[in-house]
Parts: sequence; C-alpha cells; structure tokens
Amino acid sequence: MDPRNFLNEIRIFQFEGLSYSEQTNNLESIEKILYGTEFYNKKVSYVTSNGQTINMSEKYSDLILKGGKTSYVSPYHLASRIKQEVGPFLSHSSISGTVQGFEGLYNFYNIGATSSPEPMGAIKNGLQYAKDRKRSK
Repeated sequence: MDPRNFLNEIRIFQFEGLSYSEQTNNLESIEKILYGTEFYNKKVSYVTSNGQTINMSEKYSDLILKGGKTSYVSPYHLASRIKQEVGPFLSHSSISGTVQGFEGLYNFYNIGATSSPEPMGAIKNGLQYAKDRKRSK
C-alpha cells in the first residue's frame, strides 16, 4: 500500500502518531473523542475488590492524559481504543468491577478477552488476564 494515495484532508488522519506529544495532546481533544459516551466529562468512580465505591476528583480524560504521558502513548489512541473496545457505556461488564470472582478488576482494552463457549467467557478471560497481570507486579 502506498501511503501517498491517502494524503488528503480526510484520510491523512489514519496515520496519526501513536506516541505521546506534550505539544499536541490535551484534555479538550480527549473530551472531543469521548463525546457521545458515558466517559465524556465524567468523574471516575470505581468499585474496589471489597465492594467499596471510590469517587475520584479526576475525570476519565484526566486519567487518559496522565496514562498517555506515563506510558509515552498517544492519549487520543487510548481514548479511541476504549470507545472501540467497551463502547459508550460505563456499564460494560469488563469495566464494571463487579463480575463475580473478578470484583475490583477492570479491562478497558479487552486484552486477553478471547472467546469462550461459557457465558460471559470472553469477558471473564479478559478479567482473568487482568488478574494475572496484577498478581505478577
């Protein structure tokens, strides 16, 4: 594929850089990506492994920007992947923190969420991956 075929006002954006850039990455643009979802302009609230709900003062966009800066990954890419993987709703099982046996675990990117014939198998596989990663740290 010759990328020069895509250098126009619309298609050029498929070549977005995936690394963090202090000059171009900002909260306003992350919020624009999250617009139309329950993550938009929303403060983070999560459930711990013992069932306690924690309400944070930071918004999802704040944490996405911070995560991008820490990992040197474009927060625009991170926000877009969250929308792609879990959709627009905070109630998605992989990010609810309430799946039985996986309380307090979250997998916003569905990493390790391979399909399974078991009910909610893919979600449980992804949360097991998150659980295993947490244990190895």
